[in-house]
Amino acid sequence: MTVRNAAVQRVAQLWMVLTLLSAACNAEVKGKVLRYAELNTRQIEALDRAKTAIIIPGAPLEQHGPYLPSWSDGYWAERGSQDLATAIASRPGWTAVLLPPIPLSCQGAEVIGFQYSTAGSLTPRCDTIRQVFMDLGDSLATQRFKWIFIVNYHGGPLNNHALDLASDYFHDTYGGEMVHLFGILEMHFCCDLREKFLTPAQMKADGFTVHADAEETSMILALAPKTVARDFKSAPDQTANNPAELLTVAGKPGWPGYFGSPRAASVALGLAEYRAGIQAARNMAFKILDGFDYRSLPRYYDTMAKNESVSRVLAADHDAKQEARQNAWLKQRGF
Repeated sequence: MTVRNAAVQRVAQLWMVLTLLSAACNAEVKGKVLRYAELNTRQIEALDRAKTAIIIPGAPLEQHGPYLPSWSDGYWAERGSQDLATAIASRPGWTAVLLPPIPLSCQGAEVIGFQYSTAGSLTPRCDTIRQVFMDLGDSLATQRFKWIFIVNYHGGPLNNHALDLASDYFHDTYGGEMVHLFGILEMHFCCDLREKFLTPAQMKADGFTVHADAEETSMILALAPKTVARDFKSAPDQTANNPAELLTVAGKPGWPGYFGSPRAASVALGLAEYRAGIQAARNMAFKILDGFDYRSLPRYYDTMAKNESVSRVLAADHDAKQEARQNAWLKQRGF
């Protein structure tokens, strides 16, 4: 064999190896649930952008009183994102890619009592949340991704507004879909199953509630039971009957950081509500992937902002004061 022929043969062998590696990479990223943090550049480039959904779990580090962990919303977001990814990857030809959870949301429940410094809550300004997700959208669009689902169940109205704005920015700027699933009104209120599991007396004690109550305690009992303090069964009720009474309860000295009746919680209720919620998320995501314009649906923020009591909380100027303080310091440093 001549030197030239040997060289040609080596090049051919090398090309075959590279072809096999490329095929392996393509096979590796089709029809699976993948984690963006674990992928290399070749694997990311090999993804079919038309049939790849990026899923972003997000949640606050937020006080949930003496019985539930700060990452309560996060346990839901992580598990829900994984299950949603599995559902999307079950569609022929589709791949779901999970981003690491983003431990940022604004408006912890303590703002209902006009408190802004509470052990367990690390919540940035709402403008920060909007900017983080707009920046993520820019980066993902630059990499040609077209389908993004945000899984963030946190109920702070302005947090939802920030995620809605980031989603609309992505759609209007790049023509893709970044969907804040639980910013859709019917999604956020899809699955209250308390009446099937609580007695009338327990329902009355739980009342009108939005945070660390029988529902949420049930959810964490189901998803992360080791994080729930064992004495939740003796939790004193913190009952409100409407949004105005939520402000009254949260504004009392010594408010423990929760509403309703955590002691009425059960694993059965938590599992039922989780399964109903993730089924609703799956159904909505599939409709959107099939072309449904979810922007025709009412949004959670728009509805909540019309309530007089909620609007009082939204009007608080804590974020503006914080921004002014930071900007003043930056100006002193020449920025």
